[in-house]
Amino acid sequence: MARNRDLIRNTAGNLTFFAKERVGQAEATWALAVIMRHARVVHPHQDVRETRHPRMYLFPFAELLDIQLHPDPGIAISFQEEIVLENGKREEEVVVQIARKDMPKGEEVYLWPGRLSNSE
Repeated sequence: MARNRDLIRNTAGNLTFFAKERVGQAEATWALAVIMRHARVVHPHQDVRETRHPRMYLFPFAELLDIQLHPDPGIAISFQEEIVLENGKREEEVVVQIARKDMPKGEEVYLWPGRLSNSE
């Protein structure tokens, strides 16, 4: 965790907002806590799944903050990247959830938290 905190602290200057002032250790710790609490694991699309690890994304939707989580990835639905054609012309990477079965209307959807282990 200290390595990740230091990564945030040392690279925050790459963002325009933090270009003039260094990010302090307390701010970097807070940012890491927010990421670990609210970020969701997103698996890469099929073409690069063998070469790229899942990444954590922060989604800018308040509705996702209170969604139910389930620790069993067999019940919960994970996020994954897909490449779609927009208007049949342009490829675009999007994040989707794909149900593993037909789901009747009104059935509750659980998210898989996909947390990293303590060693990561």
